[in-house]
Amino acid sequence: MNKFVITGSPGCGKSSIIRGLEISYNKNVIREAAEDFILYQKALGIVNPRLAPDFQSSILELLIKRESKIPVDCNEVFLDRGVPDVFGYLPVGSELYDKSLELATLQRRNVNTLKRPHDYDTNPLYTPYTKVFVVTSLGIIENTDVRCEDHINALEIGKLIFEAYTNLGYEVVMIPKMPLTDRIKMILSNV
Repeated sequence: MNKFVITGSPGCGKSSIIRGLEISYNKNVIREAAEDFILYQKALGIVNPRLAPDFQSSILELLIKRESKIPVDCNEVFLDRGVPDVFGYLPVGSELYDKSLELATLQRRNVNTLKRPHDYDTNPLYTPYTKVFVVTSLGIIENTDVRCEDHINALEIGKLIFEAYTNLGYEVVMIPKMPLTDRIKMILSNV
């Protein structure tokens, strides 16, 4: 199974790339958990889901659920963010940060066999990412119902995410600012 992560700072165009991969190229995709969770909470009448104390853990749980449900016979899937993306949003040393680090390490298979979960060899969640594509900022950020970061904060989040993947030893391919169709073609030429 080849799992390709599309990541980067908020507002860099990841979700547009994911939509393009699905619509124009018929690729298997997993949409961003945070975006879907926020939109669902707002549909339930929760004005600012980000204020809930379990907000980040709910995002991580949805991300884990989605990766765990990838069919074992799926040859290729593109994910709008992966587990290490949470490091751009969590304070270092928090309980959720440590839990995420443990999971991210399990995914890289840099783990003592005694600590492996019972379904380690069969659960797609533990399949390491084949390659990580970091999408460069567009230089502007448009706030939406889902996105509330300013440009400076978004760049800092992007930097932390990049560092998380490189520190875990993933192969990272930078996707520069260019037209959407060119970004998608560049990703597809690197899979």
